[in-house]
Amino acid sequence: MNNFFLLVVCYLFLSCSSSDDDTNPEISRSFQLDIDSKSMNFVNEQFSMNENCDRIFINMSTSSMSNPKFFLEIKMTVTGHLEEVFYVDYEDNDRHYRSADFDTSENFKITTFAYGPSNKFLEIAFSGNVYEYGQPKNSKAIKGTIQEENLESISCSHSPWFITADINENQSFQSVQMQGKTDSESTRWMAISDNGFKIKLITEQTLQHMPPGTYAFGKDDPYNKVIIEQYVGPEGATRFIQFIEEQWETYDYEGELIIDAPSGNFSTVTKGSFNLNALKGGEVIYSITNGRFSI
Repeated sequence: MNNFFLLVVCYLFLSCSSSDDDTNPEISRSFQLDIDSKSMNFVNEQFSMNENCDRIFINMSTSSMSNPKFFLEIKMTVTGHLEEVFYVDYEDNDRHYRSADFDTSENFKITTFAYGPSNKFLEIAFSGNVYEYGQPKNSKAIKGTIQEENLESISCSHSPWFITADINENQSFQSVQMQGKTDSESTRWMAISDNGFKIKLITEQTLQHMPPGTYAFGKDDPYNKVIIEQYVGPEGATRFIQFIEEQWETYDYEGELIIDAPSGNFSTVTKGSFNLNALKGGEVIYSITNGRFSI
């Protein structure tokens, strides 16, 4: 009789343990979101998340009856610098919102960031505002945390472009957007950071055709130089980002641009370094050191 009783107890214990495992699956991905104070939690949802070419991409949407219907996209670097937050409100005429065109980190902050390229663990906490296109007074507050145990990694087919630098030893420049332009006089590579700065590399030939070496420059040199500008325009988002000259503070510049010899690994990539001072009325406003680029 005692043996029968023990068998019954063991059976019940094992049944409960199995049931607990079924109802409490291992959490590999979790999202916690507050959108205009509406709280939502998502566990092990099959949202799209991956790392590709030194960028992290997060895409999520919901059509659940218990949650607002929306689409949210976050783009950032693997070092935690925000490129863009994009939000579509499906419950309000599909209104489109985005983080501020420039100086993104002033209005949308990454408060926690941890990413291990080896173990693929990702943790992010963020908080800030996104703005309706062309309507800066119409904004939404978004706050949340994301944890991913094993972020998908997609092989990069090219060497990622970047420009980085230190600004006055207490700020950093990390490119989150880059674009190039060539005209009859020069080639310009422009990089935008998430903290309101723009750096331009201006050369008389395409970078790939510039002879390796050191190029010293002053305020009157038209090319073979590096310049930095600071955004002073209004906050808000537009459907197509425009660079309006009056919204960027310019300076006089002096410094040096160093173009490295080709490494041979990527024949179409040019690497180098730079240092410069940005002056206003003879006074150094920004001292840019440890500048590096790969384009």
